[in-house]
Amino acid sequence: MTFQRDYWERTSLVVHRNDPRYFEAVLTLDQVDEELSRSGARFDSLRVVMDGKETPVGELGSSSVRNGPINAMEALYECYRNGSTIVLNGLEQCCEPLQRLAGSLGAELSARIQMNVYLTPAGSRGFKPHYDTHDVFIAQVHGTKRWQLASEAYELPLSSRPHDKSQPEPAPEQEFDLRAGDLLYLPRGAIHSATSNDTAAGHVTNGVQQGLS
Repeated sequence: MTFQRDYWERTSLVVHRNDPRYFEAVLTLDQVDEELSRSGARFDSLRVVMDGKETPVGELGSSSVRNGPINAMEALYECYRNGSTIVLNGLEQCCEPLQRLAGSLGAELSARIQMNVYLTPAGSRGFKPHYDTHDVFIAQVHGTKRWQLASEAYELPLSSRPHDKSQPEPAPEQEFDLRAGDLLYLPRGAIHSATSNDTAAGHVTNGVQQGLS
């Protein structure tokens, strides 16, 4: 297989398709809204992040009053309007199209796949440059994000060597736009960050959990 021979755990790969509806059968913004409306009772599946600073969703609203979860969700949307990225963790567990894709990809790679969804408002960055300790496939499902890649800090780091957030941001060596329908593969250790362009942007990160990272 060409991908496994030339790219897997070696270097990044960008696939531009010029087809904004390519991932429509996998996830749409309407489905994201639906999942968010169901998340009031499971705040542990949600994150709110802006430029690397994370706010626990459970602390956004008061849980001591009758309508506490509703207040928290309203606060979450307010954070989004103010530039924060909303992260839905493990969405393959409750979204059937993602579940099917996770099963197919996991069978191909002999690994468990965790799918996190990132919804970023226009002109915002959720995370500072960092690397992951697992390989990822990033499917852009809505809008456009400008991605920046830097040289690897370590070759294929495991979970015992997580990214050091105290380090200064490295200068990017690659920069490109990922549009709806495009796909990006990053081996673990690849330093990356992404900023949405002039509209809201959403992508699905498929994390390859192999027990090594």
